[in-house]
This record gives sequence, C-alpha cells and structure tokens, in this order.
Amino acid sequence: METLSIHTYIICSLLIYFLVGISCYLFDRKVGVGLQKKKYNLMHEVPLAEGEEFGFLFNRKLSVKFAWAGMVAAVTSVMLVVFFETNPVIEVFTWFFDAFMVTAGMLVGPFAWKIVQGREKIIEKIDDVHESIKDGSLQQGVRDGLNEVVGDLKGVGGAVVGGVVGVANDASEAVTGKRRFGKDPVPVNPESSVPDEDPTEEELRRHVDKFTKRGGGQ
Repeated sequence: METLSIHTYIICSLLIYFLVGISCYLFDRKVGVGLQKKKYNLMHEVPLAEGEEFGFLFNRKLSVKFAWAGMVAAVTSVMLVVFFETNPVIEVFTWFFDAFMVTAGMLVGPFAWKIVQGREKIIEKIDDVHESIKDGSLQQGVRDGLNEVVGDLKGVGGAVVGGVVGVANDASEAVTGKRRFGKDPVPVNPESSVPDEDPTEEELRRHVDKFTKRGGGQ
C-alpha cells in the first residue's frame, strides 16, 4: 500500500512539473518576448529587426531551456515542501526527473500556444458578432443578403417562365395558328416587302408619270 502511494505521488508530481513547463513557455511568449525585445533595444544601438523575436525560452537552444527548467524545478520543489508539506527527501531525489518534465512541458509549449491563439481568435469573433448584434449591423447584413438572394431567384424564375411561355406559344401556333400567351407577333405582308430584283425602265417611267399627274392635279 505504501509503495502504491509513493508511485501515485511521483506520477502526480511529474505531471505537475510538466504543466509548469507548459505554463512557463506560455508566459514567456506572452511577456518574456516583449521584455527581451526592450532589453535588446536598450543594450544595442541598432534595434531588433522587425519580425525577429526571442524570449527566455522562445527561439532558444535546448540547453538554455534545460537550464531554466532546472531552476524552475528547484523553486517548484521548495514551494511544494513549504506550502503543501511534501516529502523533501523525495523532492531532492526526483529533482532531475522534475527538471526533465519541465523541459518536456517547454517543448510541448508551442502546440499549447497555437491552441491559446486559436481560442483568442474565436473569442474575438464572438465579440465581433455580439457587437454587430448590438448595433444592428448584423441584422442589416443578413437582410441585404436575403434581398440579393430573392432578387436572384426572381430573375431565374422570370427566365424560366419566359421560356415556358415561349414553348407554349410555339406549340399553340403550330396546332391552331394562334399564340395563346402574350402578344401575337406583327404579321409580315410578303407583298409589301422590298423586291429582290431592280425595277425595269418601264416601271420607273410609270411611277414618274403617276407622281407628275398627282403634282399637276394639286
């Protein structure tokens, strides 16, 4: 029973150090990167280039991460002994494993950072939607979108109805000789159409004589 209790204690302790490592990396990305940038700009004449970032852990070598993990593990062990009355002997003997778990948490930190960033973006989107609902812009946008959809549907419906009417008129005209829907097309008198051949000299003289007689009569 005692052995099981020790095993449970060690597992829980290592899990705590793993979470501490993740928390340290997130804190470094949130605060440490900005502090390092200010420190660099104060100590160097040429400021840090835009887009180039590093923190106490971010963009650092594994050896640097492990050094920080050792210090964090030591401080965490002291806090556990003082505030939670854990076994100091076990804390001393497990310090190396504690530092290893803190380092593992720091290495997993970038994935946790992406999750945090995604959550913040989702919260921002929810806030934007909430503000849109409050000022009425969301309802107006939805209303405008629905009006555009209705207009498109009317255009499509008109085209479909026009096509159906055209087909019905063609069928009715073929059977009865009349168009059932809409206006009948203006009939074309073949006699009034312009002849294909040019008029002869005699026909031209006849038209001139008629025109001359009309003018003389008036």
